[in-house]
Amino acid sequence: MGVVTVTRIVLECDGCGATFGGPIGQANPMEARAAAYAEGWRFPNRVGRDGGLVSSTNDACPACSPTWEPRERGSHQREATYAELREWTP
Repeated sequence: MGVVTVTRIVLECDGCGATFGGPIGQANPMEARAAAYAEGWRFPNRVGRDGGLVSSTNDACPACSPTWEPRERGSHQREATYAELREWTP
């Protein structure tokens, strides 16, 4: 038996946890962020351990972006939960 893994990108707001792109997602992070930007998402720089801005970014949905303040972020990616997959499945 062969196994094929398909990876698609769905963004998750680092503030409230809202998602963008489900169920299909995008092929890569650049496409996902370009599509999300058109819908009001913003991608401000993160804060590093020393308190300075770093080159990686947070993902902020339209509801969170107006009052966004730079912050640290833990993991940059995760697998979708079964509950999310059920929610996104027609």
